[in-house]
Amino acid sequence: MWQRTALYWLGLLSTLLVCSAMDGQDESWREYRHFPAPSHADSSNIKPRPFGLPIPGHEPESWESMAVEPRFSASGSGSAISRPFPGTIPPSAGRSSHPNTKRQRLYEPADDPFTEVDNNGQVVRQVKQFFMDNHQRYGPFTIGLDKFENKRYPLDVPLLQNTWSFGSFIPTDFETFAYQADKSPFHGVFYRPHPEVLEYIRKTLDDSLRRYHWTPEVINPRDSESAKEAEFLWPPVHLHRNVENQLSMIYDVRHRFNQGVKEAIKRHPAGRSVWTMQLGHPGILSFRKILMVRVRSDWYTTVMTLSPRSEFWLFYEGLLDLQSGNIPRMNLLGGMFLPKGAVDYLMHDGIARPSVHTVTNIL
Repeated sequence: MWQRTALYWLGLLSTLLVCSAMDGQDESWREYRHFPAPSHADSSNIKPRPFGLPIPGHEPESWESMAVEPRFSASGSGSAISRPFPGTIPPSAGRSSHPNTKRQRLYEPADDPFTEVDNNGQVVRQVKQFFMDNHQRYGPFTIGLDKFENKRYPLDVPLLQNTWSFGSFIPTDFETFAYQADKSPFHGVFYRPHPEVLEYIRKTLDDSLRRYHWTPEVINPRDSESAKEAEFLWPPVHLHRNVENQLSMIYDVRHRFNQGVKEAIKRHPAGRSVWTMQLGHPGILSFRKILMVRVRSDWYTTVMTLSPRSEFWLFYEGLLDLQSGNIPRMNLLGGMFLPKGAVDYLMHDGIARPSVHTVTNIL
């Protein structure tokens, strides 16, 4: 009898312990979670090392000798993007696994990655053509523009590493921002194009639209280097003033972008230009929210001949600046073209919806 009583109480105690653990787990699931990998953690002490990207004609002797190591080790960066870009050749599975091989081959100190060219009598700085580890050739990319250049770029290109590795920030829900007349989250907007976040957005959009038999169209059919729909465009960046071999988006460009975005938000919800993209993740019940704003392509891109079936969108995310007392900020992630009517399909899939009317609080 006493044995059965002891077993009963032991079973009851085990049940209570399991329920307690599950309650704690459920509570954490209800938080605004950081996914896939990056949390924009503090990596302000990370200083990008000088490097040279292999240029066409000077690529490594053997692609097979390069390791499949994460490209960056900065805190919060997560693992490298392993999914090849559309139309690229996946890296060989037979590469060497030595952890230092690829970094030495691809990003070792070498020639200046920048050059100057003459464009109708005007000297223009460019990023030289280079290869990434997917064997694809990228560039040249223009430096010093005030608009997005109509070229796709590798989202994890080391030249932009400093833009997303400085400071200490965590993503937050911009739709819950309270209105503060003297502290608009768009004041001093950041540009932090974290490659993991951008790739997650791109893949989510691509997967959703392809379910409706969509095929990405070339934005400018007359341009052999034109990007396609659902590809992030090369951003308007300048040489970083303080960090060697790094690029950044200057304040004037970010501020100019704000004007068109603010006008679109002011017209919301009467218009169809302000949407909230909800990024889900397996095992997490909450969403990571991305602000999508449709803007005029001629104001924000270099495209002169636009496909009549495409529209240009900017992508932002809310961040809390941990080094400034958790001040809410808006972060510009990038811009891409999407087919007209894409938001209707995204809404049908539960990926996007019109932003709540209180989104005007971020102005």
